[in-house]
Amino acid sequence: MSSIFSESILVLECAGSAQKQGCTLNARRRSGTLARRAAARTRPSQARVWHDGDVSISSPQRLGDRFPSASQPTTPAQHRRYDRLVVAARAMLESGGDEALQMKELSTRADVALSTVYRYFPSKQWLILAVAVHRRRELASDPSRPTFRDGPASERAAGWLLENFRRELAEPLFFDAVRRAGYTAGRETRGVIEQLRDGFLRHLIEDAGPFAAEQIPLLDLIVEVADQVSSRSGAGLITPREARFRLLAVCALLDLGSEAIDGLATAAVTSG
Repeated sequence: MSSIFSESILVLECAGSAQKQGCTLNARRRSGTLARRAAARTRPSQARVWHDGDVSISSPQRLGDRFPSASQPTTPAQHRRYDRLVVAARAMLESGGDEALQMKELSTRADVALSTVYRYFPSKQWLILAVAVHRRRELASDPSRPTFRDGPASERAAGWLLENFRRELAEPLFFDAVRRAGYTAGRETRGVIEQLRDGFLRHLIEDAGPFAAEQIPLLDLIVEVADQVSSRSGAGLITPREARFRLLAVCALLDLGSEAIDGLATAAVTSG
């Protein structure tokens, strides 16, 4: 069996795993919601931003003004404490991974009472995922971030995903901590995980769009496969070259014509 053929089988296995987790190609069921997200990329941001020196954290647009924490900050002083906690936790994660992130040490570094730390973040998983959400918003608001506007949709999406994968390789401690937090997260943090995933998809659409309406459901599948690729790469199950191949291969789905995409959507319905 050739190397390329073997890798193609693994891509299909990865896509199949994503589909088992609930990601189907049923365009009739999901395209409306995702198309609205795509259209939203042209509207001005309605998120509020709180500032504390060089620190600014935006509230998530899709989930209203809710922060990824158990208790919501409301006053300016509470926002400042929340900001200090997230920024200090991020620095600890980037330098030493999740083992370096200790709640008592974080309390000292951020100058926030330990009881307040736990009020916002009842567990380390809560905190790590909140830092990941903050990091994703920060990247999305950076005017110097790379965007991909030239070429066909498959090339633009692949370019964006490869750039994201490059960041993961450059900061393995941080991204390994986020992956582990996602694996061990309890039911109470599922909303934060969904927030992360939704932000990933929205920023892909914003930075590599525009996409045709029939391509939007495929982007949902591509994000699911990209998550699987990231997990397998982080666990050392595939090499960086193999990971890049999978990302390129799944993005090639965007080269399908509208009739082929409709056929897949129909097959997803009738095969059930």
